[in-house]
Amino acid sequence: METSPISPMNEKNTAQPQQRE
Repeated sequence: METSPISPMNEKNTAQPQQRE
């Protein structure tokens, strides 16, 4: 589900809603 090409970035963003900003 959260297996994007940016795994290292997704893991850090998954904890914080900074990816939506």
